[in-house]
Amino acid sequence: AVRAWNPDSPNLYNLDLSLVQEKSPSVVLDAVRQRIGFTEVRIEGNRVLFNGHPMLNRRDSVSLGSCQDWKLNPSGERMRKLIALYKRRGFVSRRCDVATLVREARVCDEEGFLFSPLLPTGPAYAREPPYWGNVSNMVAKAARRFRNHPSLLYWCLFNEFGKFYGVSTWKEQYPKMCAMGDWLMENDPARFWTSCGDAALDANEG
Repeated sequence: AVRAWNPDSPNLYNLDLSLVQEKSPSVVLDAVRQRIGFTEVRIEGNRVLFNGHPMLNRRDSVSLGSCQDWKLNPSGERMRKLIALYKRRGFVSRRCDVATLVREARVCDEEGFLFSPLLPTGPAYAREPPYWGNVSNMVAKAARRFRNHPSLLYWCLFNEFGKFYGVSTWKEQYPKMCAMGDWLMENDPARFWTSCGDAALDANEG
């Protein structure tokens, strides 16, 4: 029987896909192997359920490795030691930038440590015309790249978003952010999305 992936037992499987000639199935034109795991993430009321069980997402936002770290230590051994330290201290996940996530996600899958990709940041640029087109492309690429990783818990759209962080036009930008979140859930229905910031939640603002 297939066993679910979870932080205590990060069960992984290989999915092999082959493209063959229609008239000669024994001739393989292309092949790829994708490592996968089986999880279920959903929200029930005010609780997050992971594989059907309530979870407390105790996370950090510290980077577990820079690009230079990976050059010096391509096996990811330093990151594995950091993950072990985090797990001993009761952490179950981290929010992370996508810069080094291609390699980090693989290690998180293997070590049983959840992650939440932090996608576009920098609200000061949100009013620039090219911004939303570039952000949409970034979100689409990230979804295609990372959605098959079982250690991906949820998507984080935006950081430091709202009036408090100097974005006076947040009311105009908020529907665009929600539209990207809707797109994410259509293309990765197994997960939810969040955003971080105050969003000027003020009774006088409406």
